[in-house]
Amino acid sequence: MADVTHPAAAIFNFKPGGEMTEETTVNVGMSEEQLKQLAQDMFAGKIYTDRHLPKGMKPHMIFLPLVFLDEEQSKEFQQQIKDEKVFMIYEYMDQAGPRSLNGQPQFLSYRILNKEQTIKLFDYYEKIKKAIDAI
Repeated sequence: MADVTHPAAAIFNFKPGGEMTEETTVNVGMSEEQLKQLAQDMFAGKIYTDRHLPKGMKPHMIFLPLVFLDEEQSKEFQQQIKDEKVFMIYEYMDQAGPRSLNGQPQFLSYRILNKEQTIKLFDYYEKIKKAIDAI
């Protein structure tokens, strides 16, 4: 099984305020086929995840809507992380804004996967990687 260590605990080292964007997407009912496609897209470099963050960079610096969570939303999001309902944050690279921060893309939207979905995603990713390596 792939390592799916959760880095999102560092999200909340900021002062929250504002409103949550409608662009935020929770993939509650993602099918197996959608997860397989996401794994293919991840392998092809089409998505950026919180696992790509360089050391010392926090997710809210890249996924900008996280900055705008008010105190109540921030607490709810933290609880979802603890409950493993939020386990990976990602977005497609074609959704990156025109600016970057220290060479990293910045997004005005984000999507999330829960722990179960993330484990399946990384399992599919490893299968794709092994298949490509075997060629």
